[in-house]
Amino acid sequence: MACVEFTLGLEAALRAAFVTRRLVRGAELVERALSADAQGLEHVDRATGVERGQRVSRLIVLADDGSQRFYRNAEALLRRHAPRVMALRLRVDEARLGAALFGPGQVVRMLMIDHKDAVAEVLRALALHWASEPAEAD
Repeated sequence: MACVEFTLGLEAALRAAFVTRRLVRGAELVERALSADAQGLEHVDRATGVERGQRVSRLIVLADDGSQRFYRNAEALLRRHAPRVMALRLRVDEARLGAALFGPGQVVRMLMIDHKDAVAEVLRALALHWASEPAEAD
């Protein structure tokens, strides 16, 4: 699981996903949504007999101040729903992440972006940040 800085661009992309209702907030709701998606995909596979391509369509975002158990559970969730889910661990605590996305006093330790376009925007924000960073000297 990649660990990345919580940049202004990343914050803006996550906020846009929230505004467009493409976020699932909280570990329990994320797990429920992924399980429902998996059941739906299995049903379509059986009904059509066509093999689906493999692509990332969901992105789990984690705050950096969870317990070891929390991260083990997140890893297990990723393994169960691979290859369509990947995760980012942000270098930000749950209070700052919650306040940035949902307002003062809010906390969030796990959320999921549940639409491929919003996932692409978050990944684009990361790529733009990394492209603008000066190269490190060897």
